[in-house]
Amino acid sequence: METTSNISGKEISRESRYAVENHTMFENTTMSKILLTVLGVSSALGLAFLIMSCLFCIHVIRRYYKKKQKMYDVPEIIEMPDPFIASTVKEQMLGSDEPEANTYSCLDLVTQKPQIDHWPGLSVPGDVTGASHELTHVRSWEDIPSCSDDVNIGASRWKCRSYSLASLNMGIEAYNTTLHFSAEYVKERSTLTVVLQLVSSLPLKFRGRAVYAVAHLYPYRTEGLESRLTVSAESAEFKETIKFRDVSNEDLEKSTLKITLYSKKLKKSSKDAFIGQVYLKGSDVNWTPQRLLQFDMKIERKQLKRQSTSEKYLFKDMGELFVLLQYQQLANRIKVLVRKANNLPRSDKLLGNPAHYVIVNLRKDDTVIDHRETSTQSGYSPIWNQPFLFDTPRSEITDLSIEFVIMRGRRYKDGVVGHVTVGPETSGTGLSHWEEIMKPHGNEIARWHNLMPVFKFQ
Repeated sequence: METTSNISGKEISRESRYAVENHTMFENTTMSKILLTVLGVSSALGLAFLIMSCLFCIHVIRRYYKKKQKMYDVPEIIEMPDPFIASTVKEQMLGSDEPEANTYSCLDLVTQKPQIDHWPGLSVPGDVTGASHELTHVRSWEDIPSCSDDVNIGASRWKCRSYSLASLNMGIEAYNTTLHFSAEYVKERSTLTVVLQLVSSLPLKFRGRAVYAVAHLYPYRTEGLESRLTVSAESAEFKETIKFRDVSNEDLEKSTLKITLYSKKLKKSSKDAFIGQVYLKGSDVNWTPQRLLQFDMKIERKQLKRQSTSEKYLFKDMGELFVLLQYQQLANRIKVLVRKANNLPRSDKLLGNPAHYVIVNLRKDDTVIDHRETSTQSGYSPIWNQPFLFDTPRSEITDLSIEFVIMRGRRYKDGVVGHVTVGPETSGTGLSHWEEIMKPHGNEIARWHNLMPVFKFQ
């Protein structure tokens, strides 16, 4: 009995061992299948991603080379025969003494400027010397001004109705486009009233279109006030009144009026065309006593960014500059002490405090005749305490002025922060400070001045 029980126990233990081994093998097989599946899916996704990346790179490279080819592609100039020099087929067949050119009312030139030079006798009027060499197509003959009747292009009686189409591409600079407006400040109501009158000498490409103006008063009224649309010819009349309310006299002296002109596009999806802009600094105008002031300002289009104040600085107070001046009459010189600045505009270029320095220009009318430069100090309220001496001939003292230009460190692209001008032709604190130092007592006079933006155009 004992022998039988031992045999049966050994068989049971052997079967259980086989069952455990089979179960382990099954689990290992299942895990291996799962791993293989995951590896296969991962490989497929990686291969698909690689293929898509290659296709995207090929697409980008093709677009780059197409754009480069368009940029450097020079259009072929077609040699066109002159129909007005030799005898035409009609004259040879009919024996007519009148050349066929007399049957033409005008010559439609749609080629490029270098190709026009191949036509002998074609003269470009003298008032289009500043025109661009690129020519544009015209929409109708009404867009082309008539020219002199004595232009001879191979036929004496042929009458020309058009300039060279180069005149159609002349910009703001060539046409001397001017914005005419008036402004009045009522101190009792704290209201600045701007009357937009008209814009004159518009370029040809903006004539016949709807034109409108947008006015801003930085930094206190940053939202733009838009005028009504007006159809332009050589000039566009607005007759629009814009009012800025709740503007104190102190705020007006620190403000900048910006008026921008746009041409309305026909398509809703496209942006309106930029014509130009004007800037009027409040510190340059004597707003008292109350009166209507007339302004005729040339519209500028291309601003020199490196030599002008960044527009983002106009949305906030630009800070102050504290300077000391003394006119030493016996020595014929002016003593200048650049003391410090306060609350300069913040920069978003780099972390930390940027460095600032001051350029002091001695100006005669609009020309810099002498200049000095302070050391560089970091922070938004830098302290310089740096004196300078300028020789000033007594006969020229009434034509001189002193300009202080605050610059941001050379590591920053937006180098110009703002400026202050003290002189007899200025207004506000600049004028009063100059009048104080010109008094006979010859004392040192120190004052705070509000920083104003610098605008320079091409």
